[in-house]
Amino acid sequence: MLSDAERDAIQSLLTNEVNLRILRKVFEFTISQNNPLVTDTDSNTLLGEKYRAFQTSKDIVDSGFKNLESYKITPKSKDAINRAR
Repeated sequence: MLSDAERDAIQSLLTNEVNLRILRKVFEFTISQNNPLVTDTDSNTLLGEKYRAFQTSKDIVDSGFKNLESYKITPKSKDAINRAR
């Protein structure tokens, strides 16, 4: 689990949409730069393994960002509080 300091750090990251977008782009760029090398001698099995490994890396990054975003605390607006009364 995360400590309070780590949660605070994540919260500050999540409140700045620009920083979060840039961070996601860095991960996506890194993945795109590490495309699996395909050669003429690769078997269908090896091609499938390379594709699944590449796809899994993308899925892990997506899952990580969804996990990060789950820590986002959105302050309730005053209107929402007033309507509840």
